[in-house]
Amino acid sequence: MSHINSLPLSVLAQILYEAALPPASRLHEWKGKLPLLAVCSAWTKLAETFVLNRVFVEVSETCTFKCGPIGKFTPDAHSTHMAWTSNAELVISRSCMLNAKRVSIEVPLGITCDNLRHIVFGILKLDHVDWPGINTLSVTYPRLFCEHSIDSVVIDEQTIGEVARTMQYFRQSMHSIAELNLKGPTYGNTRDLIYANLASIYGGQLQVLRAGAPVTLGVSCFQRIGVLELSLSHTAARIIPSVCGETLKVLKLYDVPHNFAWYHFRYDIYTRPIVFRRLTILHLSYNYDDNPATAAEIQSKAASGTLN
Repeated sequence: MSHINSLPLSVLAQILYEAALPPASRLHEWKGKLPLLAVCSAWTKLAETFVLNRVFVEVSETCTFKCGPIGKFTPDAHSTHMAWTSNAELVISRSCMLNAKRVSIEVPLGITCDNLRHIVFGILKLDHVDWPGINTLSVTYPRLFCEHSIDSVVIDEQTIGEVARTMQYFRQSMHSIAELNLKGPTYGNTRDLIYANLASIYGGQLQVLRAGAPVTLGVSCFQRIGVLELSLSHTAARIIPSVCGETLKVLKLYDVPHNFAWYHFRYDIYTRPIVFRRLTILHLSYNYDDNPATAAEIQSKAASGTLN
């Protein structure tokens, strides 16, 4: 009987690829694929391409509650400690940074500048490790139990400057980002600064932007986006489609107000109508009661290529 190692490498690689499916979306799912790296050196070399292609940075919390004067827990009488776990160290130790295509980072609302520096320098090591293969960067929102009480970071000029300087290391190390996914709510804290800096750093080269959070994004450089998914919860975000209208192929809008009109996308009343010459998919998700009449009107105008 033939040994499995007698198979052509292309066939064995396909088998390992199928074994690594579906792609992991969380760190614990990724850990379930590690046995593929522990069979033999031949398997390891092939499987690294499919297993070490995603980097996860996830956060957990430890809450210590104190009893009140009558033996009851009080919401403000506790301390919280956040800790990050990641598979980046394994990827770096095997020199597989070129294999890595996607990185997902959990950023809680209460993140501090010290936390951010730990992610950038301590975990991803962006100050001296290059990640040339990363083309997709996702910032996700962990729903932490104690988060309502740790969002107390003061946003001053020093914090703004520190976040901006730290975020520049993303562009230095991950310079091939073409897809940026920003998820979760923001409330005028450090997460806002992180989102705004990422959008500014990568805006000119992005082909896909998914901004599910009602976050204010600069619009001066979004000229190459073909796929845009956007929450309209923040009015300042509504002018983005007018900037990249010529290149858009897919436009998905969420949290659309029931009284929304397409001219709201203009900078002002004198701005020219938005022309979508390449648009093939238009998706609208209303925040309040659906307005079929408005939706039908927009779809009709989209089919003609011009939205006033």
